Amino acid sequence: MLKDHQRTSVGDSSTPAPQTLLLTVRVLARPTLTVEDIDTLALAAARLRQNGSSILPVLKAGKYIGIVNEPQLARVLGAGVNQTDPVANWVLPGDTILPYESGAEALRRTEFGGTLVVVDADGHLGGILSSIDLWPRRRHVLRPAFIGGMATPFGVYLTTGSVSGGVSKWALVGTGVVMSLMMIVALLASNYISELAPGVGISQSTRDTLSGTLMILVFLCLMRISPLAGTHGAEHQVVHAIEHEEDLIPRVIRRMPRVHPRCGTNLVAGAGIFTSILYSPWGNSRDYQELKLLTAAIVTVFLWRRVGGFLQQFVTTKRPTDSQLDSGIRAGEMLLERYASSPANVPSIPQRIWNSGIFPLMAGAMGTSLLVTLLGQVLNLPEPLRVL
Repeated sequence: MLKDHQRTSVGDSSTPAPQTLLLTVRVLARPTLTVEDIDTLALAAARLRQNGSSILPVLKAGKYIGIVNEPQLARVLGAGVNQTDPVANWVLPGDTILPYESGAEALRRTEFGGTLVVVDADGHLGGILSSIDLWPRRRHVLRPAFIGGMATPFGVYLTTGSVSGGVSKWALVGTGVVMSLMMIVALLASNYISELAPGVGISQSTRDTLSGTLMILVFLCLMRISPLAGTHGAEHQVVHAIEHEEDLIPRVIRRMPRVHPRCGTNLVAGAGIFTSILYSPWGNSRDYQELKLLTAAIVTVFLWRRVGGFLQQFVTTKRPTDSQLDSGIRAGEMLLERYASSPANVPSIPQRIWNSGIFPLMAGAMGTSLLVTLLGQVLNLPEPLRVL
């Protein structure tokens, strides 16, 4: 049994009562199939199967006289009763409720299960009602089958390929700028650290490998501490909520995972695993190239999602702030609204590529690298800044 503090009550001020509990049973009842008392048990079983309920009302001359239910029909089947016998011999009294009673009264009577039959004082059937019918009806929202997105310094960007929601394409350009600057900082840091490391006994290829590894680690650290990680987390949680057909409510979205199987982090992880093995120092002779290629492919197939998921959870996303989550919700609501009103929801391949945001991102990144390179050459800055 439920404890007192677990029961739902209309008078409980801690949780507002759903509006459905204030409606009358007549409004809340759902239609039901029926059988007449002269119909066969076989027909009753067939209609009970179609009814989507555990009971089936029985009528006599158009008026309600009782029900048949699954346990009763199971007993009939087990006893070997002729399936052509009339239903009248097996009618049970059902729990009834008057149409003008409230949803709260219906909830009180169905709190521990069961289905009520709505019958007026003259015996006319008005439908059936169970506790699940007392839950508020959810608004139907047309949802896309595929959603992509991107985290930006200015908020969340989402797209179905045909329509987009959230921040503008200029925000994606800004993302390219920020990520390019982060990569430049990581490059400078790795070069500085590698120059401090003693070079005795270390080959140039090893120094290059260490320098590249340090650059990636520094970039990942910058990504983790930047606001982009929080916005990235908000993007994933909102996409999960839409795909789970949940309402875009903060307390619901907060429960969603931050790891998403379609995140670009997985692709970056896969590329990193593949190239790390393919260009590793071992087996550089021509005899081992095919073996290295095969090993790289097999390891990548088995590990890219696992490594990508780890990076998403602990590096590229983090718990979003309230403002970041609000940005994700606005993007999601805008996307769903535009998707529902879009005359053509199937995007062409060029349209999908453009709306993915990859071109504005690349434009921002390449433009920043070019500008820093030009400034490095004009101002005679350190070498890494002159050869980006």
